Amino acid sequence: MSRVAPYNGYVEDGKTYQENEEIWDLGQWACIEVYADGRRDYSGVELADKLPPYVAYGSVADNPNTGDAYRFTKDGWVKY
Repeated sequence: MSRVAPYNGYVEDGKTYQENEEIWDLGQWACIEVYADGRRDYSGVELADKLPPYVAYGSVADNPNTGDAYRFTKDGWVKY
């Protein structure tokens, strides 16, 4: 079941949503840092397809259980 923003200006994961807009499901990813330029750092035990598309180039995500690391590039989230 998807979640929606309860009111205009609702902020989650550093992103502002409008009322009734669907909130991106991060699954088991947690944002651990949001930078002024839009980059975000994530840590979690989830597949990369749960990582959001609205982050800035250079955002990173690390999965400590598998050792996988991802970086957001012009091609989307790429394992490196």
